[in-house]
Amino acid sequence: MTIVVGGVGQLFQGDLDVGRHVAERLAQADLGAEVEVEDFYFGAVAVMQRLRDLNPSGLVLVGAEPAGAEPGAVRRERVQARPIAVSEVQDAVGAAETGHAAIPLIIDVAAAFGVLPQRSATIEIEPAAVKPSDRLTEAAERAVDEACALSCREVQRMRVLEQADELSWKMRSLRSVDAVPLRRLGELLRELAKLDSEGDWSAAQIAAARLRGALDGHRPSGPLRFGLEIAAIRPSALALIDEIDEVIRADTATG
Repeated sequence: MTIVVGGVGQLFQGDLDVGRHVAERLAQADLGAEVEVEDFYFGAVAVMQRLRDLNPSGLVLVGAEPAGAEPGAVRRERVQARPIAVSEVQDAVGAAETGHAAIPLIIDVAAAFGVLPQRSATIEIEPAAVKPSDRLTEAAERAVDEACALSCREVQRMRVLEQADELSWKMRSLRSVDAVPLRRLGELLRELAKLDSEGDWSAAQIAAARLRGALDGHRPSGPLRFGLEIAAIRPSALALIDEIDEVIRADTATG
């Protein structure tokens, strides 16, 4: 599993360079060995080539994007893959060859060449000034902390969902899911599947607590295969629960 966090910026173009500042800050954080922090200040074609080399399972793009919001506002969006017409591909590549770097353009080019991870998200900051400058505005400076926090949370979400994917594969190999802990695990995995699109952790938190209770209270009984199957998934299931608890704590701490 590799998750790429890319700071998208245009060098010395005022707040349009904020993604580079976020990437520099995140590069000093302990995001985990599976996380690669990249400075995507170069053109979208070069970014696409870098993504092809890294082949990540998750992607978080952070940078400034004007959307008419309050300057310094930070928003998170899940990237929804969409079919791209040939003409759109040609337009995107043409724009990318100029060396232009912007989050929508990177997404279009990466999708066109099949290197956009299925699990991708953006953290976008509303710029206050886009004129050439080697400094950020006060609004963008204040937004850097929030963008870093949201990026870290997005990495945690992707890590949880990757672990859920692995457990889903293990569940498919089990001959029976009648034991209570296995039923509870199935419930949690279904809630996490919805979480990826809906973004609400409350139901997953409840399902995780039920699964922990079922695992803690489980006493071997019934067919031997139940005990063996539960023992096989127990470490991964507890690691997933711990990761969910960490995400909830981080969300609570940052409001």
